[in-house]
Amino acid sequence: MKDPRETQLSDSLRNMVTSFQMEGMTVSEAMQEMLLSVLRGERTLDECLAQVNAKYGG
Repeated sequence: MKDPRETQLSDSLRNMVTSFQMEGMTVSEAMQEMLLSVLRGERTLDECLAQVNAKYGG
C-alpha cells in the first residue's frame, strides 16, 4: 500500500503544476521529480538549485 504522505505530496504537486499551466507556465518532469526529492528529504534545496543554476548558467 502506498504511503498516504506520498500520495498527498503527489496530489499537491499535480495541483501546483495545473495552476502553473493555467498561468501559461510549465514544470518539466525532471523539475517535478526534483521538487518531490526535496519534499521527501532525499536532497536539499541548495543541491537542487545548484543543479538548476549549473544547467541554465545562473
